[in-house]
Amino acid sequence: MKANIVNIICALGLIFIAGCSAVFGQISMQTASPTAPTLPTRVSAMVNDSLFQEIPLDTSTQNICSPTDPGINWRGISLRAPSRVVLPEKSADDAAFIIPICGLYLVDLEAAFNHPGHQILVATDVTSGDIFKGEIVKYDTDRTIPPPRSRPVKPSKNQAFGSYFNINAVDYIKLPLVPARYRITVEYAGYQSNEIDIEVVQLP
Repeated sequence: MKANIVNIICALGLIFIAGCSAVFGQISMQTASPTAPTLPTRVSAMVNDSLFQEIPLDTSTQNICSPTDPGINWRGISLRAPSRVVLPEKSADDAAFIIPICGLYLVDLEAAFNHPGHQILVATDVTSGDIFKGEIVKYDTDRTIPPPRSRPVKPSKNQAFGSYFNINAVDYIKLPLVPARYRITVEYAGYQSNEIDIEVVQLP
């Protein structure tokens, strides 16, 4: 009689342990492989050249052609541009020559304090080696210039500022209206951007 009771108790114990193992095993599997949330992709690594024709120039807003924001810990200048632009037709006197460039900068305030000045656009003719430079600044003759501060303020090391920008390169540097290949960078506050290669072509 006692042997039968012991056998029954052992059998119930084994059933209980097996049930617990199945339950805990299922929980462990669900915890170990959670479903990762899908993060939206804002801008792809490569941008179709035709999209640059749609961006609003002389603006500081983010658009589909803007560089990807690397985050608040990043410092520097990032550029994007079409790989090829077309010269205006020779018969079209009012046609504009446009080399669109979309950029993003985030620089330390202390760096801007130690390297004063505007952003500098630099285009190097890859074939001839000729270098074209120009300040990226729009002058407003009607703007009232405030008087200088009596005591310059030394910025904190932890402060930074930045912005998106969308420009037409030929508004700031005078490039010849001939086919060429340029390597373009932007310099600002002691930082230098990535290099972008742009081919200027003339359609037949």
